[in-house]
Amino acid sequence: MPSPIDTPMVECPACGDVTPENNNGNDVTIRGFCEHCARNFFRCNGCRRITSNRNRSTRYTTYCNLCYPSRFSYSPIGDPPWLGWELEVESDHENFDNARRETLRALPQSFATVKDDGSLSEYGFEIVSRPASYVEHVQACTPFFEAYRLGKFGQLTSWSNTTCGLHVHICRHGDGNPLDATGDWTLSQHSIALLVCFVNLPRNRRFVQCIAGRDANHYTSFFHKRMATAHQRTGEKYEAVNLEHSATLEFRIFKGTLKAQSFFKALEFVLALSEFCRSMYNVRKALNVSAFIRYVREKAETYPHLDSFISNRWYGKPDRNGKTLWRLVNNRKPPPPPIQHGSATIES
Repeated sequence: MPSPIDTPMVECPACGDVTPENNNGNDVTIRGFCEHCARNFFRCNGCRRITSNRNRSTRYTTYCNLCYPSRFSYSPIGDPPWLGWELEVESDHENFDNARRETLRALPQSFATVKDDGSLSEYGFEIVSRPASYVEHVQACTPFFEAYRLGKFGQLTSWSNTTCGLHVHICRHGDGNPLDATGDWTLSQHSIALLVCFVNLPRNRRFVQCIAGRDANHYTSFFHKRMATAHQRTGEKYEAVNLEHSATLEFRIFKGTLKAQSFFKALEFVLALSEFCRSMYNVRKALNVSAFIRYVREKAETYPHLDSFISNRWYGKPDRNGKTLWRLVNNRKPPPPPIQHGSATIES
């Protein structure tokens, strides 16, 4: 047992008085506070601010009333189909608190929250949205990406990190009831099987990888699928299309991004592929990349970011308006690998 002289002393984050480092160490929300402040203040796990116990949420004791329950809701808004997303980001020691705080400020009240994620570093967190229509997501997320462009989050990254991904959910049923298939918008077992097979089909891998910005990794795996069983749960969470949720399908293929056009492209791909598979009964046509691209082109006004991306990054050509939002790269017919000098191929 160390003597009081040997006990490290720290400054109380609430009042500034010096207090033993292990004071009130049993509660992570008040560790390091002096005895007085520990009874009256806490640090919110949502906005990371020190606030009075009067503002502590009664349901979520580690969050303030600003963050819960009014901060976030799982109730869908807008017309179905409803989408939801989880965006993983990384910050650093100096910018972590500011990044979380400004993220909550940039997104509308009750639309999104931030959570810790075990796959990220100590200064990483996950931004989670509520279920909403695509139109609602565009309105809610546009100010967030504008704030990032203006540098309000400090050091915040996603694409440049191998650990960060973007998971996009789409509802199975438009009425939100997985036991009732009479809603206006429903993904049937046949549609789900087509969707899962399209994403996992080996001959479609290059296209899916191009859209997603990455290939398989520890948290996203591709498997051989059969139409007869592709709609069934496998007990495996880390699949390219996770079916373990009763109300939604989760696309885990996308690389994390903090650019609006790339983010909306991912949402549009999930929405377009779901609608495409709902309208198809011919299995061979439904699993054909060219047929899907034609469908997107016919509905370019509905999926503008996806249509432009396919033109720029799949065919390596400007889009129909002559624009190049993405660097022109022909992933459909990539150039052959460079020949090694001195090899038999070049000598012959």
